[in-house]
Amino acid sequence: MVELDELDKKIIMTLQMDGRTSFSKLARMFHVSESTIYLRIKKLREAGILKGFSASIDYKALGKNSLAYVLVKTNPRQHQRALKVLTNIDDIYEIYDVTGEYQVLLKILVESRLKLSEILNRVRRVNGVREIYTLYVLNVIKEEKIIKV
Repeated sequence: MVELDELDKKIIMTLQMDGRTSFSKLARMFHVSESTIYLRIKKLREAGILKGFSASIDYKALGKNSLAYVLVKTNPRQHQRALKVLTNIDDIYEIYDVTGEYQVLLKILVESRLKLSEILNRVRRVNGVREIYTLYVLNVIKEEKIIKV
């Protein structure tokens, strides 16, 4: 694990809010040279802390109005195979291997409840999936994308 100082933390927080912030602007903001910013970002990338820079998307503006989390029970012998198949289903955006009564947590984002129903039927048919439990999101109360450092 890389030891982060206050400058590293400030750089990370700023880039999470706006990944397009230039090295020169970061240098001015934090009263250091551009080369210092360059070296710090290089170090953070090499350590795997900064994985890349991406745009923040409003999925509702794209027409993806149905969000659901799905808990999946799998057959232990077919668990890894089921995970592999699930990764290839469009509209499943996140897959977590979890502990507890269910072994997998899915995040599904689609245009409509009808499309969600189609995806859920595909999940049910995956070899190794024994049971699913769907949590349909009515309202998003908090959705934090910035990791505090």
